[in-house]
Amino acid sequence: MSTTEIIAVIFSLLSVYFCVKNNKLCWPMSIVGVSAYAALFLTESSYANFTLQFVFLAQSLYGWYFWNKKENTRKITRIELKQAILLLLLSIVIEIMTFGIITHFTKTPETNVIMDSASATLSIVALYLMGRKVIEHWVLWVIADVIFVVYFIHLGLYLSSALYVVFFMLSINGYRSWRRLNDALPSKTAALL
Repeated sequence: MSTTEIIAVIFSLLSVYFCVKNNKLCWPMSIVGVSAYAALFLTESSYANFTLQFVFLAQSLYGWYFWNKKENTRKITRIELKQAILLLLLSIVIEIMTFGIITHFTKTPETNVIMDSASATLSIVALYLMGRKVIEHWVLWVIADVIFVVYFIHLGLYLSSALYVVFFMLSINGYRSWRRLNDALPSKTAALL
């Protein structure tokens, strides 16, 4: 357990906590957390997740901007079936590309590449939906969290694995919390672009 991992875990945990509360402080916490995880993943040769941190950084800046717009202060949205299918297809394409890039440029064992690219892909889509305040992002985080727990145990990053067990529980709680907030407000479908 390194100092970098401890910083990454603390700020990532704060980020998810504030997201569950629908509080825009989740974004600056995320920025610190992803920066620390970028450094950690580089040392662990987890290339997809290292690169993912830069995507997270950009998405965190976008989410912070989007959540600070007055008209988006508390509006939680849902996606339609057509949008969900489109996101699924896009996710499959991203997964295949990520897997191909990692296997082409590294000598990383295939099991690591599968978990690395799957967790990265799910995270990209989930964080994008989170930035748009789409409630279904929590479902993707639940799936990604399970993969991260197994992957981090495999890498020997036990503190991060424990963090993702907590994230798993927070994601379930976040879905319930956002659903209650959504039920209390007029229903709105997400504009994903």
